[in-house]
Amino acid sequence: KDLQSNLMHPQQKFTVENFRMFFEYFLSKGYNFISPEDLEKEEGLTKKNILMTFDDGNFSNHLILPLLNEYKIPAIFFIPTTYTKTQKSFWVDVLYRNRIKQGVDESKMWEEIVFLKKSNHIEIEKYLIQNFGANSLKPIGDIDRPFNVAELKAFAKEKFVHIGNHTLDHASLPHYSEDEIRIQGELSENQKAY
Repeated sequence: KDLQSNLMHPQQKFTVENFRMFFEYFLSKGYNFISPEDLEKEEGLTKKNILMTFDDGNFSNHLILPLLNEYKIPAIFFIPTTYTKTQKSFWVDVLYRNRIKQGVDESKMWEEIVFLKKSNHIEIEKYLIQNFGANSLKPIGDIDRPFNVAELKAFAKEKFVHIGNHTLDHASLPHYSEDEIRIQGELSENQKAY
């Protein structure tokens, strides 16, 4: 249903079946899916290793669990924890769906995304609220919402799931001071809970 709305950022349109084809293709070519712990060992690694990662910690990431278990594939999920606490949509999703509703050409939208990537998370959020209103930050479905704290704790206990730090606010670090970078990268009490 969320995909049929055509308001989802294109990266949200990669389905479980797409992942199945991806896994089967690389496994058939002799690739080895490895875990973060495997990187620390030299033995057992081949020239054909894949470390599977997922960005942003959307709730829809839980849909991949049956495949990870079926194929025994470990994956790292990088979580920006402020979104977990606030339950706001990621800024790119907010921008995309609102510009689509306005009928903005996708090439113009991508220019706007590139422009905003040069800003910090506070400036980006102000921009979104100014252009689309405070309610625009609310997810419109399960596909564009972050895990909540309880869901993330349960997800982190899964056998093939590894949790990584994706800064507090999904920060584009080149646009932050050294002190801000340190704060964005520190493991808060919230992050340690996972």
